[in-house]
Formats: sequence, C-alpha cells, structure tokens
Amino acid sequence: SCGSDDYTITLRLWYNIHKIQHQITEYQKQDTTGVIILKRKTVISVHGGFVAHIYDNREQTVKEHLCNTAKISGRFAAEIGLESILKLAARLHDMGKLCDKFDNYIRGKSNVKRGEIDHSYAGAKYILSLADKKQSLVAEFIARVIFSHHGLHDWINEDGKDYLKKRSSKDEEYNSIQTEYELIFPREDTILLLDKATKEFDIVIKHLLKLSGRKMDHWMFYICMLERLA
Repeated sequence: SCGSDDYTITLRLWYNIHKIQHQITEYQKQDTTGVIILKRKTVISVHGGFVAHIYDNREQTVKEHLCNTAKISGRFAAEIGLESILKLAARLHDMGKLCDKFDNYIRGKSNVKRGEIDHSYAGAKYILSLADKKQSLVAEFIARVIFSHHGLHDWINEDGKDYLKKRSSKDEEYNSIQTEYELIFPREDTILLLDKATKEFDIVIKHLLKLSGRKMDHWMFYICMLERLA
C-alpha cells in the first residue's frame, strides 16, 4: 500500500500525464497532416538535407522533425520531471532517417516498401554507446522508448534472448548516420543531456522503489508503464 505522500505524488503524476495527453491532442487538431511543425530551419549537412516526412508536397527535414519533437516533448515532460529523458528520446527516435536509403524511399526513388527500413535502431545504438555504467539504466530505458515509438516490443523473446541487444547491434549505414546526426546535435551536447537524464532517472527509480514497496515485480510494472507512456 502507498503512504499519503506516495499517493499524492502518484495522483499528481497521473494528472499531469492526462493533461499532457490532452495538450498533444490539441496540437494534433491544429495540424491535419499529423506532423507538428513549429519552425522551418535550414539543414546544413554532408548530404544537403535528409527528409523525414512528405505531406501534400511539403517536406519536413529530419532536423526539423527531431528538433520540434524534442522541443514539444521536453516542454510537456518537464511537468513530470522527465524533461531531459524524453528530450533525448525525441532527438534520437528518427536518427536512422539520416541516410540515403531512407531518403530515397521517402522521396519515392526506390522500390523499398514501408516498414522495410529499420530507422529506429540507430538512435538506440547511439545512446547505448555513449552511456557509462552509471548511465546504463536510463540509456536502456531511452533505447526501449525509441524502439517502441511505432509499437511495443517484448524485450526477452521466447528463446530467452535479449531483443534490445540484438536489434541495437545492427550497423547498416551507421557511421554515416552518426556523422550526420552529430552535425545537428554535437556529441558533447548529447553527453551533457544524458547526464541530466541520468539524474532524473535516479529520482524516478527511488520514487518507484518506494511506491512498489521494493518488490521487484511491482517495480518492473511501474517502469514498464512509464516506458509505455513515454
């Protein structure tokens, strides 16, 4: 059972999550394309500007998409103490679109079909590669959120194998993707944000441990629910 302080904190958390979901719905109503565009910016890259989405002949670059998603996610998540965590996840979720293969697909210049390109693995691989031992828990949380932004996954398959490890081991066009990404978000900035995210996650873990009565199965339930909401 929860103490009164835990109960109050939990109510506040769920209230804020409900409010955030309502705000996101209102933003989506303002943009019938389903793409939230706050500002259009010029992309300076080796390639010249990779495209994330095309709607009604309007192109949204990957840089625009990542920056705008991070701005909105960070603003909403700040209300529940997860600003840096979700800002990182937002910046990284479509990192894998910074490549010729996806760019040709989205522009209709290839025979690749929808869903054939794994554009999620690169962001997960990148954040896992930057994390030290202290940062590994939050990095894995962010990686799972990135992989799940088009649908949830079981992280241990029926054979008992680690799905997260397997999928983040991919390397198709990874070096060039990483180069393009670091032109948008310098590595040093990502490391600083990861440090802030680690501190946020430490607070979350302590709260959920208390809320779960330090029962591992209860704690895992809360972590999984947080992952789902993210």
